[in-house]
Amino acid sequence: MEKLDELVERYGENDAKAKELKKVCDADKTEIKELMASQNLSKHTAGGYTVSYIVSEKSETNEAKMLDILKRDWVARNGSMQCPYIKTVEVIDTEALESALYKNELSEDVVAQLGTCTTTTQVVTLRCSKAKEKKDE
Repeated sequence: MEKLDELVERYGENDAKAKELKKVCDADKTEIKELMASQNLSKHTAGGYTVSYIVSEKSETNEAKMLDILKRDWVARNGSMQCPYIKTVEVIDTEALESALYKNELSEDVVAQLGTCTTTTQVVTLRCSKAKEKKDE
């Protein structure tokens, strides 16, 4: 039990320190990102460390909206709820939908509406690593 007591105490102390350091690091990371964005920098080296500021995009499809559009269109055109682009569990059958798009089976209006089912957000990442030492030539 003595070993467990020591480990629990050490873990508790280190965990508290880690949480405090995380708060400091998160605040610094936010400020670094803001400064690099405002100065349009993608990399910066200081004090033996290099940070890289990367902006990427992430897309997410609103499947519920897409299902609603496809169902309404199929019922309006065919009078049936058995849309071949929608599986029984009501998820998009991407292969069937891609085939329908390729064969121009959907109206331009429906294709345009489907285009509104994807949202794009920016994901900003900051990476930090030890700077490479310059070799004297």
